Amino acid sequence: MLFINWNRIGTHLVISVAQCVLSALVHIVWFLDIRIGVLHKPASCRPSQFLCLRSSKEPRRRIHLDIYEPSSLDKSQKPFPVHINFHGSAFVLPCHGSDAELCAYLCSRLGCIVVDADYAKGPKYPYPAALDDALDVLSFVASQPHRFDLTKVTIGGFSAGANIAILAALRSANGPLPVKSIVAWYPPTNMTRRGSEERELSPFLRWLYQAFRSSYLPEGIDRRDPRVSPLFADSKLFPSTTLIVGENDKLLIDSVELANKLTADGVDCVLYTIPGATHAWERFVKKDTALWVARDEALRLTETRLREVYCN
Repeated sequence: MLFINWNRIGTHLVISVAQCVLSALVHIVWFLDIRIGVLHKPASCRPSQFLCLRSSKEPRRRIHLDIYEPSSLDKSQKPFPVHINFHGSAFVLPCHGSDAELCAYLCSRLGCIVVDADYAKGPKYPYPAALDDALDVLSFVASQPHRFDLTKVTIGGFSAGANIAILAALRSANGPLPVKSIVAWYPPTNMTRRGSEERELSPFLRWLYQAFRSSYLPEGIDRRDPRVSPLFADSKLFPSTTLIVGENDKLLIDSVELANKLTADGVDCVLYTIPGATHAWERFVKKDTALWVARDEALRLTETRLREVYCN
């Protein structure tokens, strides 16, 4: 008798629709040059270069990179500091390019090269494909010492991308290209967490939350593995770390617990919490509000923490 898993089909259908809608929205925002108010016109949000890397694990698959170079870049000069960014995605949504304005802003303010990297998404490419892609991006940076200052490599991201950024930094700690600083905006650091935070959601959002996570971390993956949940990683592997999160974000506890652990273990860690802010709060703030001011402060903190590496 043929058995049809309607729940799984429904999950994949919803995710596929969400992926199509988000991909279209990102392209529309990019085409119309719609901004969130971080980088004002006429300053450009367009990358200087588009690149495709071949996945080391799946050679037929490509990893897309948007590279932002400062206007002062002179290819005859010494290599530039580099910041690698990974966008938010709930581990399944194709939102590469959604951080264009923030990447252009950091590039302009810090005079560094910013590599905005895409990565594999579930359910088609579950864990560890996204982390493998992040490590491939680090390998790409390491392969170009004439372009990138390999002593001044930083990494960061938003939500799911922040999780991937942290994990990539930890994997690089004892390698040829150690990351010097992490700036993570509202990262999920404990992928085992279930229960109270899900019960507070509506039934549909709870189902969607579970569907997204299970699409990235299917059955059989140990969610306590430090290569999945950085909260359980050895603190000695962490470089200087900055965590930015809203006080009303469901992932607040993830940042608080990681910050407490790192601070107790002597790691240079800064936790910046924003009153009244929820998840992805910095994308939707209104001018002349408390959150607008908080976003400016969060960006200044990001600049300060990255300058500590670049100006050293």
